[in-house]
Amino acid sequence: MDFSTAVATDLFLDFGDNDDLGVLAALSHNDPEMIDASPYARPPALFSPTLVLRPATPAPPANDDIRNRDSTWSYATGQRPPYPETSRDWLSKKEVIRRLYLVDNLPLREIVDIMAKEHAFLATERMYKRRFLEWKWKKYNSKSLRASQANGDTVERSQGYNTCRRPFKRHYIGSSTVASKVGFPRGRQAEAERASRLLSSASRTVLFGKSSDRRLQALCASTRDLICGWYRQNPIWGHLQNFTIPRLPYAISCVRESFCSSWQFFGNEDCNRGGLLLRQAFRGLEAILDNDPMDTFRLLFLQIPYKLTMEAVEKLYFSHIGELLKLKRLGQPVTQIATLLNEMLTESYEEYCSGLEQLHHAALDFATEVWGTEDVKTLLFMMEVDSLDDNLNPQWSTQISENLQRLKLQASDSLGPNSSEVLCLDGLQLTFSTNPSKAMRLHAEHVSRLHTHMGHALFEGWEDPDMIKMLAYTHWNLCRYLTQSGNAEASIPYCRETIRVLSYASKTTMNESEKEQFAMKSLRFNLQLAEDLDKTNMCEEANRLRSNIAASEYLRGLEKNDMRETWPDVNLR
Repeated sequence: MDFSTAVATDLFLDFGDNDDLGVLAALSHNDPEMIDASPYARPPALFSPTLVLRPATPAPPANDDIRNRDSTWSYATGQRPPYPETSRDWLSKKEVIRRLYLVDNLPLREIVDIMAKEHAFLATERMYKRRFLEWKWKKYNSKSLRASQANGDTVERSQGYNTCRRPFKRHYIGSSTVASKVGFPRGRQAEAERASRLLSSASRTVLFGKSSDRRLQALCASTRDLICGWYRQNPIWGHLQNFTIPRLPYAISCVRESFCSSWQFFGNEDCNRGGLLLRQAFRGLEAILDNDPMDTFRLLFLQIPYKLTMEAVEKLYFSHIGELLKLKRLGQPVTQIATLLNEMLTESYEEYCSGLEQLHHAALDFATEVWGTEDVKTLLFMMEVDSLDDNLNPQWSTQISENLQRLKLQASDSLGPNSSEVLCLDGLQLTFSTNPSKAMRLHAEHVSRLHTHMGHALFEGWEDPDMIKMLAYTHWNLCRYLTQSGNAEASIPYCRETIRVLSYASKTTMNESEKEQFAMKSLRFNLQLAEDLDKTNMCEEANRLRSNIAASEYLRGLEKNDMRETWPDVNLR
């Protein structure tokens, strides 16, 4: 190879074939005949004998400014944009950086790349971190965040689910040379300690050797990520007072009522209307999954599964919500919980039942870790565990009642004895009555407090839907307690009063969501009243009530909506 061929080989990119050297030699001699004669010659348009090197990039204009620069400037011109020098440079991009860092939750490395490519804003990670410190932006639960909160500083944090995790700190456990450089302890004792740590981690892995154990461990870990993680990130759950019950959206309550009513129809062998309510419940699941996962967690995993008394429907339910959550909340703890329960149910029904019970206890443990025992949010989990396990110590219910009483005193001292928070806690206390006489006394006291709160007026004159709903639940709690005690005949008047209150509320409210919620609750309590009438041998009245339910305006509306969903092209009058 002569000198000119060697120079051409060094200047040009590698074409991937040694036979291309003939083309390079021809180019170096500017010989067109040699180019055409080569079997590996490229089309003549791709080569220019006078442009051997890359063309020079144009220089940026003299009056160029980083804030007025086009977003593709750095790539169109080949020039690196200068680093931002003044606060004005940073303020011009502050909203874009805030969206990427706090709203989209992107890692800092991706933010640096996006800002450089799309906004011609080139800065190092260290420069970004200094600005975040100046702007008081905090994403992770770090010591500096807790120090800022302790000092009362205003800190802006990410309000959604973190799509990234804080990078792990590097730990060097290498040879003695590396260890001596970073200050690691050396010697036999240090080596023995490191070996013991490795063995202990290996032994923990062996404990979860079976797939069922791994699923159970992953279920508890996902539950902890959900409760503890959302407590840190969501200010609504983090700053509620310990005696304030979180308000759930109406759509969540409607889905629960649809599942309850559907199985009551199935119990009465009315499969058509049972299927109608069940289809409506499944359609409502898609809408409620857009809500906060902590709002839907108890409904999806701790309440609805106990309303589904058929294994086939339970498999359909968990498969359905698992697919929906993968579309809406991929990778989040609530999605992992649904996936794990579906895997347990597919593997064996016994493993699923055990996993569901462990989920109750894990949720209670982590709620206690976050909020403590004297918090109404923890007590809600305690109530569900109490209703689930009949083998619990009898003192369990007593402890719940005592905690409720202490919370009532706190709420009464802070907000007054007739505040809505105290009235809500009164209603919860009625649930844990231990004997009929105490239940009747608590019911009378609670109804009297509600009337005092509303100015001693009859409920037909009330305009507060929350108070009307609370009155209905007061009657219903006593009705349910008497039914469970075996006194169905004594529960019938309270069940009738519950239906009367809800029917009035459904007719008077102007809010469509509230109207639907009251109508669904009234439907469920009517079905319960029909069952109680059957138990007391009042079968004729029970059959008449079921006929009225079937002909009700609410059910006819549900049937029309269901037909529109099934046959959208059919014109229904």
